[in-house]
Amino acid sequence: MFTLAVLMTCYNRVAVTRRCLQRLFRCPLPENWRLAVWLVDDASPDRTGDIVVREFPAVHVIQSPGNLFWCKGMRLAWDTAAAAQDYDAYLWLNDDVMLFEDAFRVLARDLDRMPNARESVFMGACQSGEDDSAISYSARLYDKKLAIPNGESPQPICDMMSGNFVFVPRAVFRNVGPIYGGYWHGCGDHDYALMCERAGIMKYCCSKAVGVCPRQPERYLHLKDRTLAQRIKLLFTPKGYPLHDTVVFRYRNNGILRMIVSFFHVLAVVIFAIEPKAKKGKG
Repeated sequence: MFTLAVLMTCYNRVAVTRRCLQRLFRCPLPENWRLAVWLVDDASPDRTGDIVVREFPAVHVIQSPGNLFWCKGMRLAWDTAAAAQDYDAYLWLNDDVMLFEDAFRVLARDLDRMPNARESVFMGACQSGEDDSAISYSARLYDKKLAIPNGESPQPICDMMSGNFVFVPRAVFRNVGPIYGGYWHGCGDHDYALMCERAGIMKYCCSKAVGVCPRQPERYLHLKDRTLAQRIKLLFTPKGYPLHDTVVFRYRNNGILRMIVSFFHVLAVVIFAIEPKAKKGKG
């Protein structure tokens, strides 16, 4: 039997979380696969956790005191699941991802195709809509181009990946550990890819998109429409343009000099309302 722990975190969007879980449980599992869901409810005012307990009794709901956001929420889900059972693998799943029915069949087929699958990470790309095949979230290939599923085989990816759907086998978890919990909200997915890169662990983009996840607006857009005080507030807002996450990420992965450069770069972007062109798809 192959045991898989699905790791999720949510906050105050019960309709979105409910749809995600409904789609998850509709997906047929490969033979001998067993799935357990570990969901952190980050003190949702809409009582998401209580509703999930009532409607999805198989889900392990972990109630947090709040203010964990994505990275710390995922870390709590991972630590709790790993302490409860020695799973064969772990799957990160964002609660705004609507999985396609064949998502796990695609993943299992790709695992079977790669001889090093049990020591590798697999990331599933998402598309913009049910009828819109444009890729909204994915990873970057080694030539830095966006990874577009080719429908045939997994593609090796570099040190940039989105955390919407990420498969981490037990061997990788034992080697690298869980996601770093020192970030507020973002950076944890890219940071984990870099942790794997340094450990010599291969990372792949699945051969087909695994679900739908509409792209969220870029956080740097519309800066010119905000007052200076509003822009400065973004520097200290987990879902804004947090200096904290940028500084921690650069220090961990690029050293103190790059950290200092990034610190002043973020200050300049926010204070002077510098708006780079939005990219199509996210790595």
